[in-house]
Amino acid sequence: MLTIKHHLIKLYTTNCFLISDDQSGEFAIVDPGRCSESLIAKIEAYRKKGEFKYILLTHGHFDHIGGVSDLKKLYPNAKVAISMQDADFLSDTSLSLGRGSVLAHMQPLTPEVTLNDGDVLKLGESKIKFIHTPGHTGGSGCFVFDSTILAGDTLFYEEIGRVDLPTGNGEQMLKSLQKLKNLDGDYTVYTGHGPFTTLEHERKNNQYILKNKII
Repeated sequence: MLTIKHHLIKLYTTNCFLISDDQSGEFAIVDPGRCSESLIAKIEAYRKKGEFKYILLTHGHFDHIGGVSDLKKLYPNAKVAISMQDADFLSDTSLSLGRGSVLAHMQPLTPEVTLNDGDVLKLGESKIKFIHTPGHTGGSGCFVFDSTILAGDTLFYEEIGRVDLPTGNGEQMLKSLQKLKNLDGDYTVYTGHGPFTTLEHERKNNQYILKNKII
């Protein structure tokens, strides 16, 4: 069983998460858009219980990856995991959109783990499945475990991520939304920005899922 805690990156209103395995204490951080003292304090509290195993990234935009290089300096054994398609975002600011931002100092990185659709990572004996959901970027994805979806910028509360940025694609986004819609059962959806939602709510209320078109 995995426990999830929310950490808001206020600078970009990005939702960052810490997820930990209840038995082993192993944990991961998801989408650290900025490395702050408050985030480090939370990580240190988790490290008293178990290993910091992964830095998981739903996609490669600067507001989700901006703290990665600083975290890697502090915790070099934590493995960075991102989709194969978005791996280059970690070293190319024209893709991450970090050029000219306050994150322009971010050091280029090569991820230790490149993910493909259906890949499974483990924290202790708990499993986290990666679902490739291109559209916002070519390598956008969701991390799924228990009754939880960490959706990044694929799915928001009654909205979706924009598709007009580098490697974004509207038709791919629609296919990704249908892929999520067709998952069995209901899930709590932890979004990359804004309020959280449920998959059942989005099935009934998200105009992009209902109409299956970019409006």
